[in-house]
Amino acid sequence: CTGCHSTGDGKVVGPGLGGIYARAGSRTSLDADAYIAQSVREPGAFLVDGFPAVMPTFAQFSDDDVENLIAYLKTLN
Repeated sequence: CTGCHSTGDGKVVGPGLGGIYARAGSRTSLDADAYIAQSVREPGAFLVDGFPAVMPTFAQFSDDDVENLIAYLKTLN
């Protein structure tokens, strides 16, 4: 992830991941977990303004992989 995302609020290719869990819950009608899971598996579903649609899909991630990723993202404030 850090090839394109910072773990803070800095912009790289994609938006910074710091505080993403708190923001994710307010971006759509989905809760934060569902929003992040869909964004990982289908990155074009929700684009952040000002960023290109270049994130690859990670459809091959297992449910456990996605749950672990979400748990990690929750720690980035």
